[in-house]
Amino acid sequence: MWELGHMYNRNEKRAIGASLMMAANDDAFRLAMKARLRRWLTPTVALDLAPGIIILQTDYDLEMKARLGLTAHAGLSVRDWFGVFAQAEYVKRGAVLHFGMRLGAWPGVVTAVALPILGFMAAASDES
Repeated sequence: MWELGHMYNRNEKRAIGASLMMAANDDAFRLAMKARLRRWLTPTVALDLAPGIIILQTDYDLEMKARLGLTAHAGLSVRDWFGVFAQAEYVKRGAVLHFGMRLGAWPGVVTAVALPILGFMAAASDES
């Protein structure tokens, strides 16, 4: 699951924003738009909430369909470096619940750039 977005601090306790979420598994691909809300509980810990609408998904045969669905996540972040989350998705085939860890703004950007480069370097150095 990948999510890319931006948030604006409204004051020292609140931030709002939006994001685009892309998720895939063996059977399907989903694209969603989310509203993002952040409430700083302490100077270093924040509660994140993000309701959204799934706007595009594929079937088992990977045929694109403009079917609507719902998604929402709640999580705790530490200094926008990392966090934990729970995310629910409801689509025509049913509901699913995900749990995981996420990277914040800068660690996420660095990882998104570095991992593909390292992967290509490892593939290029493979002698088989």
